[in-house]
Amino acid sequence: MDELILIDKNDQGIGYMGKEDCHLGNGVLHRAFSFFIFNDNNELLIQRRSAIQRMRIIFFRLHGNLKSL
Repeated sequence: MDELILIDKNDQGIGYMGKEDCHLGNGVLHRAFSFFIFNDNNELLIQRRSAIQRMRIIFFRLHGNLKSL
């Protein structure tokens, strides 16, 4: 099972928890990252989610960790 790094509100690591348990909707904070790929025309590559991947649509959110370059 994949383990994620749990963090406090100051982004300090406080432990580990399995990915499944982190995404039960209990407000668990964990480290994550975003990866963006642009082509020469400044078009953003959008990845399609796997049709067989477990989905919890209710928990999808917009992330506020974006910075303009």
